[in-house]
Amino acid sequence: MYTIKLDFENIKEAPLEELFGALGVYVLWNPSAYVKPTNIGEGFILDRVLSHHHDDKWLSGNFIGIYARTDGSATPLRAKHDSAIAEAFLLTVADILNCFPPKNQSGGCINKLYALSKHHGKLKLLIKGYHPFIKPDKRHSRLDDWVELSVIFNQVDLDDSKWILPPWHSK
Repeated sequence: MYTIKLDFENIKEAPLEELFGALGVYVLWNPSAYVKPTNIGEGFILDRVLSHHHDDKWLSGNFIGIYARTDGSATPLRAKHDSAIAEAFLLTVADILNCFPPKNQSGGCINKLYALSKHHGKLKLLIKGYHPFIKPDKRHSRLDDWVELSVIFNQVDLDDSKWILPPWHSK
């Protein structure tokens, strides 16, 4: 089993020095987004948010975003790997929940997610802090404790893998 822990915090509440060089996964909402996040991504958090701000006119100063670092105790290579897997995992869950972000063009590095299946029969994502599929300024957007999402890989047909999710639905 392979486990990734994500503790989502509000980007605008983070001390700036914490965001410098922070590697992880993020979820962004533009001001008019209510039901689905606008973008889910991974990489160096501050760099990625700034690039969305400059390249994509939808991201204004009124955006809301959350992030979770993957570089806590990992090597930079492992942190980047975990970020890409977490992004693909969250995008797959968003698709299952019918809240796939409109600014994402693909499911992320789904090949890295499936490459795990060769070495690990199960992938577990532990999430705490802000709920990745509820806009952070809404009620019930904070998770009281760690929540587990997992996938048990079907080695014969990866598309037939079993996704085990909490009773979440798009709000």
